[in-house]
Amino acid sequence: MTVTRGVVNGAQSDRITFIAASLAYYGFISLLPLLLLALVAGYLVMLYRGIGAVAIAELAMFGVVVYGLIIVLGNTIGFTLTLAGIAGVVVSVGIAADSSIIYRERYRDEIRAGATVRSAADKAFTRAFRTNLTGNTVSFLAAGVLYLLAIGPVRGFAFTLGLSTLIDTLLLATFTRGLFGLVSRNKRLAPTAAGEQAPAPGDGQGERAHSEDADSHDTEVGREP
Repeated sequence: MTVTRGVVNGAQSDRITFIAASLAYYGFISLLPLLLLALVAGYLVMLYRGIGAVAIAELAMFGVVVYGLIIVLGNTIGFTLTLAGIAGVVVSVGIAADSSIIYRERYRDEIRAGATVRSAADKAFTRAFRTNLTGNTVSFLAAGVLYLLAIGPVRGFAFTLGLSTLIDTLLLATFTRGLFGLVSRNKRLAPTAAGEQAPAPGDGQGERAHSEDADSHDTEVGREP
């Protein structure tokens, strides 16, 4: 009888240990998207300096909204975040990072062209939003088709991917645009904050203006008797 009790207690102990290890593993996996968001934000800060710091707020808002909606769906319709669903969120982190990078590269292009900080922010958003909207639309449609055709855990992947892509698009059109517009009005956000040097007087538009003045002067000289 004592041996039987020992075997039962040993089995229960092993089971408790296994469950505890499983909970720790799934807890770490569920936090993986947040870890990736932090790494992406740090990379954008190092790459784009001042305008990259805005990405911290953008990605933080993205993570809060995504996880908040998942919690709400879990409490309302019983949605469960599986490993496949977590994989969908991880992929969506890459989509959000891509949106941020495209926007900032467009901003750099405008700064190189000699635009002011505020003008560069507005023009960059207009150009980048079209590109991001096209890419996010394709990702959302692919996730929708996958959700309709797939079964089992794959549907969880498609659902979280489509949901996160939709959230990224909405935040890009509202939160990111408004936040970047406010920051662009700050005097500290100079062209050098984007990793670019301010246009020199003899470069860019200044050089073109000097060339036009020289041509005009030559024309006037040629008209003199």
